Amino acid sequence: MARAMNRSLGVSGTLHRQLHIFTQYVEGPVASMAKVKEDILRDQRHRNIQGVYDGPIAERSFRDWAMGYTSEKDTCWE
Repeated sequence: MARAMNRSLGVSGTLHRQLHIFTQYVEGPVASMAKVKEDILRDQRHRNIQGVYDGPIAERSFRDWAMGYTSEKDTCWE
């Protein structure tokens, strides 16, 4: 459902899960980003949300991904 919504909004990015902590990078048009941010903040499944950067970028990193996904099985954080 979220991937379809992201695609319709022109939003791309990646979601990473490390045990019970999720880190998400999202990029897209300003109006779409405002909607995504609003939806995330309103969703009661999300807690302790911390924004790291909210501003323009020179180039999109995940242009071809509606929303990629990785977990601790895919990466090693040592």
